[in-house]
Amino acid sequence: MTAELRVPSRAMGDEVSGMIRRREYAEAEAVLVHLLTAHPGPVATACRGLSAAGVQIADWEGVAAALGRASGLGQQVTAVGLDLSNFSDADGPTWWDRDPVVEVDLYDDTAFPFSTASRRQVQQAAGNHPAPWSDHRLPGYHRTIGVQGLRSLNGALLRSEAGRPWDFGAESRSFDDEVGMLLGGWFLVLRFHQAVARVWPEVGPALGVTVLVGQHGTGPWQVSVFQPDEPDPDASSRKGWPWSRSRSTG
Repeated sequence: MTAELRVPSRAMGDEVSGMIRRREYAEAEAVLVHLLTAHPGPVATACRGLSAAGVQIADWEGVAAALGRASGLGQQVTAVGLDLSNFSDADGPTWWDRDPVVEVDLYDDTAFPFSTASRRQVQQAAGNHPAPWSDHRLPGYHRTIGVQGLRSLNGALLRSEAGRPWDFGAESRSFDDEVGMLLGGWFLVLRFHQAVARVWPEVGPALGVTVLVGQHGTGPWQVSVFQPDEPDPDASSRKGWPWSRSRSTG
């Protein structure tokens, strides 16, 4: 961990981004927590209260359904985009009190050769902003699914970002609030990517295509690549999809 990074910088963002891409989640969390302790506030408090296990994708069935529908119509889908987003109508009692959603989009090889590219090649292409496949999703398959556990942090970030809807900044925001927003955005991204990684050994082979985990206007730009043929050393200890286990124990 780079302990000398007392204030968030481009270098810090690059460091955390690289850790998330490499799935060095504990290391990324250590960097963020170290910095957040120096900048108390509502965002830092929300980060400290958000465990990795407390975040989960709520509807993998929706992703499988989109793939099945496309296949039935003869579409050759080679990648799925999962983007964390606040572009939804899922408001709570106040405008900032909301769960984010996950936007699901399907892609073929028209803009990028997902079917033949290695994970490293896809990840390198994802480092560009915009990525080669941006604005090239297959029409007619866009949908949203749920993600649970991010409401508190997401709300703290939205409230810190603007004093009321459609503001572009809160006049009373302190330096700690500004820094907390930057760090909290990375923490939100980290927990979302961890939620995908935790169930990927089961979900990945079932989906059978590359998955691009990113964001749409929520948190910093970050794309991580998951491929269905990644090795799973713990495969023998798990059976069934994530929703089948959660339903049987609920």
